[in-house]
Amino acid sequence: TRWLEKTPGHQKSLGEIFGWYPEARVAAIVRHPEKAIISRRANFAFNDEISWPIEQHARLWVESVLNIEDALRTHDGSVALVRLEDLAGDHLAEIRRICLTLGIPFDPGHLADRRHLSNTAFHSWETWKADAGGDVSRNLAERTEWALSARDRAALLAVAGEVMARYRYA
Repeated sequence: TRWLEKTPGHQKSLGEIFGWYPEARVAAIVRHPEKAIISRRANFAFNDEISWPIEQHARLWVESVLNIEDALRTHDGSVALVRLEDLAGDHLAEIRRICLTLGIPFDPGHLADRRHLSNTAFHSWETWKADAGGDVSRNLAERTEWALSARDRAALLAVAGEVMARYRYA
């Protein structure tokens, strides 16, 4: 049996998850924080993220990446960390790497059903996932039309710049 749970907030509980399920495998996707923040501000009105200061968003992004990095160190071989931009660039290589970590045989032919299956992996109220069945293109991943103000970008770099640099985001 395989469980799939894609709630990003679960990165806060990876230690507990591995404690309960020592054989668990995790695929974590990290995205450029500027694009992730803009997306969250646009799609998470229910918890008023649009009004959060940029520093709050930046601290949460850093915390999530550090939690995943800690799991990488403490559960070697059980965690695959993928940049969304790399997944968009060479999806077959990244999916192959994820499958290796998850212990799933990689067969590119299995990707044929992904559009159908991905359209069933979210609730109707999760409007930000409506295009889940589409291709993960570089344009979609990088969203060059999305940009923070110069002031917010400077604040983001002040809080998250060191971690961003490790992932070629700064």
